[in-house]
Amino acid sequence: TDEMKGFDQDVIESFRLIGDEESHVYYIPLSSFREFGNKLTDIRLDFDGVMKGTEYEITDVSFLNVDTSAYPTELYLSRTFHVYSDKLHQVAQISAAAVTENISEVGFLTKLPQNSVNALVIKDKNGLHYSLEDIDQASIEFIGFDISEAGVLGFINPAGEYEGKMTLSLIDGVYVLEHARTPENNTIIPSVKGTDNCNDFLIGQRIYTSDNHDLKNFVTEAEAERNPLSEKNIRLDNDSQLTELKGYDSLRGCYHIAMQGSPNFNIPYYQSPNKHYTADLTIRGDDLDRKIYLMAAANSGCLESAVLLDSRQMLLPVPVEVTKNFSEANGGERNIFDLDDAIYSEAIIPLVINAKEKLSYTVVHLYQNWGRYPLKQISSIQSVSPYFHLSTGVTESNCITPYYVTSRAPLENKNLNTLPDHRAASAPLWTSQPQHTLGGVHYFLQYTDGNGTFNASEVRRNAIDSYGPTYADITMDYLSYDGKIKVSYTHMEFPQTDENRTYYIMEYEVLDPPRFCLLFRKRKPHRIQLHSSGLSGCPKQESGS
Repeated sequence: TDEMKGFDQDVIESFRLIGDEESHVYYIPLSSFREFGNKLTDIRLDFDGVMKGTEYEITDVSFLNVDTSAYPTELYLSRTFHVYSDKLHQVAQISAAAVTENISEVGFLTKLPQNSVNALVIKDKNGLHYSLEDIDQASIEFIGFDISEAGVLGFINPAGEYEGKMTLSLIDGVYVLEHARTPENNTIIPSVKGTDNCNDFLIGQRIYTSDNHDLKNFVTEAEAERNPLSEKNIRLDNDSQLTELKGYDSLRGCYHIAMQGSPNFNIPYYQSPNKHYTADLTIRGDDLDRKIYLMAAANSGCLESAVLLDSRQMLLPVPVEVTKNFSEANGGERNIFDLDDAIYSEAIIPLVINAKEKLSYTVVHLYQNWGRYPLKQISSIQSVSPYFHLSTGVTESNCITPYYVTSRAPLENKNLNTLPDHRAASAPLWTSQPQHTLGGVHYFLQYTDGNGTFNASEVRRNAIDSYGPTYADITMDYLSYDGKIKVSYTHMEFPQTDENRTYYIMEYEVLDPPRFCLLFRKRKPHRIQLHSSGLSGCPKQESGS
């Protein structure tokens, strides 16, 4: 602009080009330029990520004076993946900061090259089809593709409230799958904090993947997804008002059971350590063999562990994942998509229910003790960054943020590669709740090599071998930025009453010896012994070092 000396990173407007060799019109808003001057003098177009030999043809550039007051100030999009061991659901959520009208559709677009597809299957209201001929595009329920050298990729339209419209077309050798819903009255209005008025727009689909090439398995799984078990098939056996069957959540892909829970940590720690919250249920299979997931959720944010019992009240070796949220007490979260930052405690339980089978279970929410021992449990928590809690009962001994690598920044970045909470039982107990004072932040491997290059570590894998109720064991594998040192951190908590708390194993494997420079400053007489076969020489140091 007239007030800028050159091009400025702050006035970039990015947009995506459609690479189908056709001409398209793009409208690029330049409203942000007004902050940098009164007169626009130059425009530069940068084409990023272009393959060599790509050509562009610009036929016309026009400047339009548009009244933007009728347009919404902000729309927010969240895309969430609900990931299970054997299936995947994705959900798009649209939140509006102002009433937004004239929205015709919101949804997903998927493109697949025709030459990568060996076969396909489509179900509409008339049944199964294996080609695009005679498809009723208004009633497609699911679409599956057999992908060469990969397996089956399928998309399942959820039945019920969130069912959208799926269409499939073949355009210039590319399968184009659109899955969309239309907002009520073509309008999205803001949600209201502190009320049940969540007006956000939602659309979801289940994504099916398999490394075999059997479309029949996909059809069976899609039918089960579209036709979940009804209330006739799942019954809560206890008459307590503390539990309620909410039915199948088609967006998250699980059956929801609402439970009561402890409102805080103090009650189970000081008053009722052996109180367990339960839900007794009987499940009757229908005509299909099913793999299902239960989500037993409490209206509190304090759950530490959960287990599944059989009809004899015996503990079953079924993995139960526990996750929770402390609400706005965390601070710093972007609450656009959940204005109230609602507290919750969820236990996710996998089950296999065969056709016509009848099984009875008890879901148990645990807070402090299991038998003679305080719980030893790994749970996850929603916060600014999602992380693990290792807990001894309701006393959370360690908080682990394995992915908390915010940038490749110097050591001064306090959020880089840390074990942010290591709270020993010998540390002072809080007056507000049964938690111990943090002894200090612990850093994972990071170093500056002999060339002056800073290296921290990036997480490569997390293996949770046990997560309760009385033994917790998690291993996290890291690799240094320069690829020269591999590290494994193992955190363990054993069944015990003396509360020695967490045990650690730290294993370092040097893949390629880095070049270090050892610097010693003389303070008082001391003797140093170095044992290493992998250290190379250092540059000459100044006198006194």
